[in-house]
Amino acid sequence: MSPSNSSLSRILQHLKVPRKSWHIFVMPDPRECQGFQRLDTGKYEFRIKLETNPDMAIYYSENPTFWRASNIVSSDTDTHRNLRSSRDKENFYTEWIRIIEKTPAAPVPNAAGTDNPPRIWDAMTQLMERFPKHDLQTEQGVEKAIEDIESMLKPIATFEDLEGQY
Repeated sequence: MSPSNSSLSRILQHLKVPRKSWHIFVMPDPRECQGFQRLDTGKYEFRIKLETNPDMAIYYSENPTFWRASNIVSSDTDTHRNLRSSRDKENFYTEWIRIIEKTPAAPVPNAAGTDNPPRIWDAMTQLMERFPKHDLQTEQGVEKAIEDIESMLKPIATFEDLEGQY
């Protein structure tokens, strides 16, 4: 499939489905490496997906390295989105998509006053650190989370569906 922003936007729209928990997975772990390097282009890529009730044993057995960030509603009180539901026991997930770095990335001023292009592994680390802090209990909070993730990744990456399961 050709690269497009629609793969990222499509999976992020699933955050609008009320759930008590959402987990985002990124592979490989950007704290440990710079991503998978594509043989055809030399660009780095990561893969992400969303899931509500992951079977962690599968992830540990099938993935060499990954990072999971969780956004879990810790209260049983009713909210605007009425999160108490039998649906929360079902596992809902998106397919993996590829997050592929663009080259050349636009330079941005850093703390030292020099221009360095943003790197995809830094953006993925920032995404994973921010994800648990988003308010996914309200429509406005979900919209803000989607905007935040897209604004972080769209300037530096392209997105593709991953053919088949990984």
